[in-house]
Amino acid sequence: MNKRPLPCVLAGFVLGEVWMWQFHGTAALAALYLAAIICLITGAFRKSSLFVLLAIGIIIGGYRGGVWYQNKECMSYWKNKVECSIQGKIDEMNQNEFTYSIVISNLKIEGNPQKGKLLLYLKEKPECRIRSRILIKGRIEDFELPTNPGGFNQRAYREGKGILGLVRNPEVMEIRLGSFLLKDGIYSIRDMSSDSIRKYMREDLSAIGIAMALGDKDYLEDEQKDLYEFAGISHVLAVSGLHMSLLGAAAYKILRKCGFGYPVSVCSAVPCIVIYAVMTGMSSSCLRAAIMLLIYLFAELKGYYYDLPSALSLAAIWLLYEIPARMFDSGFLLSFGAMVSVGMICPFLFRLFQYKTGVHKIRDGFLSGMMITLCTVPLSLYFFYGFSLAGVLLNLIVIPLMSFLVPLLFIGGMGWTVIIPDIAAQLCFRLAEILLDIYTCLCKLAERIPLLYVQSGYRNLRFLISYYIFISILLIILFYIFKKKKHGFCIMMPIVF
Repeated sequence: MNKRPLPCVLAGFVLGEVWMWQFHGTAALAALYLAAIICLITGAFRKSSLFVLLAIGIIIGGYRGGVWYQNKECMSYWKNKVECSIQGKIDEMNQNEFTYSIVISNLKIEGNPQKGKLLLYLKEKPECRIRSRILIKGRIEDFELPTNPGGFNQRAYREGKGILGLVRNPEVMEIRLGSFLLKDGIYSIRDMSSDSIRKYMREDLSAIGIAMALGDKDYLEDEQKDLYEFAGISHVLAVSGLHMSLLGAAAYKILRKCGFGYPVSVCSAVPCIVIYAVMTGMSSSCLRAAIMLLIYLFAELKGYYYDLPSALSLAAIWLLYEIPARMFDSGFLLSFGAMVSVGMICPFLFRLFQYKTGVHKIRDGFLSGMMITLCTVPLSLYFFYGFSLAGVLLNLIVIPLMSFLVPLLFIGGMGWTVIIPDIAAQLCFRLAEILLDIYTCLCKLAERIPLLYVQSGYRNLRFLISYYIFISILLIILFYIFKKKKHGFCIMMPIVF
């Protein structure tokens, strides 16, 4: 019996989805199901659950990938044509600097049901709420591709959120008011928190504060994004596991230390995690962290052992089944790549070299940061055509400071409530500004040092696959060498010490 079935299912799921993305149609699906049947027969003869789990993943992944590709093709039929009538339910409402954006789902285009979502850009905020039905007339467009290699791929980013098209300045024909009180309330809290940050923080830092606390990057300037990306710390501008652990896990552990039982502590932490995930836009990294943290809390409640590879695999299957296009989203791949390196490869190498963690925390952080960089370098080269060497060192300062910065932004962002007085909110923002000034100084210092950012140029998919095959073979070789020989080679000692 396989002790970890979910990673095997995930492997088959990814193979099935990739196959259907590359080779479409009934023939491709039949070939995929034939491969799954062969795996099932092989598993039955060898009495191995590995092949059976792989076949299950291939079937589910192939089916879901085929359905998603078919939905994309149906949406492509309506794009860049004359204006058409579009009906849908409002899922998200966001106020940008000059426009108001709305995401609608449950689409009907010219009366025909259509899967997927559309993004609407309006000049003014319509009088409606979440889950209201809206009827518009407009022209569906495709998202722009990057004009220069390594630029921001808006199409891949939006498709990773399930949004398949764009409608600019549509004519609103009819709105049937509906309400989803919980989501309306969450979005109202987010808007008021964003207004509080912009009101009390310095203008040049408020956009960074909103991005870090609420995951909204619409207010960030290109210079700020480039500065953080050059220094290798652009990940702090996205909501990730650090934010979830500071909010959900902290609430759970505080209640446990106060003497509350597991049911009360877990039931109090779960709503905080879900509400914050919805508030921050449910990005790939945010959802991955939320799912894994919920699994951890459930394991604590039931007294089970929390297995990180299984939790990570379940989160990946969940996200890819919901929106298969996430497989090609840079945020999804970088988030899971970092988790695989720090949660699986690092412990594997530490046990292999008999390295004791917790003795020298700075050295532990440096080794983990170096491993994250090694595992995510090909992804950075593939999507952005460059990577920063400064991130390994700067993250030793930046990540510990985030443990103070994020709570300060949380508390200050709640300054509109009666719980947090104005003077307390202003004090939190003054302290947050000091920490953000430190970040800015570190980024500008890294910018002045030559050769800290490597601009490699275009790297194709073949390079990406070859790199990870090489890393996998290297890990397997190390495992078999150290399985027979307990002590490492002298050449590997500098890595450990």
